[in-house]
Amino acid sequence: MVRRYDSPDQQAAPERDALGQERASVIQASTAKLPPDLRDAVVLRDVRELSNDEAARALKISVSTFKTRLHRGRLALREMLAPYLGEQR
Repeated sequence: MVRRYDSPDQQAAPERDALGQERASVIQASTAKLPPDLRDAVVLRDVRELSNDEAARALKISVSTFKTRLHRGRLALREMLAPYLGEQR
């Protein structure tokens, strides 16, 4: 029995790659605009993938303080990225 598989759309790959690079650039630029304490929390947790405990130790702050900074940083990023992602507020 012969199976037919659809070949990947070769035209979509370059466009998808370009959009991925653009998205990464916008996220990086938005992250750079965060205040340093919020940026550090977001980067340690979401980019470097440290646990909350590890990130708090690295920053020499309590876990609860770290969680607050992380939450505020993520909220600020969401607001900055909303126009790019087409979200209405």
